[in-house]
Amino acid sequence: MFLGQKVFTRGTDMREFRLFLLIKSAFNNKIPDEQNVCDLFQCTQSQGRSLLRAVMSKYQYELSEIGRAHV
Repeated sequence: MFLGQKVFTRGTDMREFRLFLLIKSAFNNKIPDEQNVCDLFQCTQSQGRSLLRAVMSKYQYELSEIGRAHV
């Protein structure tokens, strides 16, 4: 925290950040579909949907900047 880096308080925070980084790098700044998220994180369809929604909500400003950079 003193270094200005992210500090995760829950395990789900880390999963959300991992998915955010995957969207930025592996998915070439495109939002993956729910099935890809389920396959990557080995979770159910509803858990994948919830993870994807949480990432889109939590990192909405970073994701909107990505979208504007490619327009």
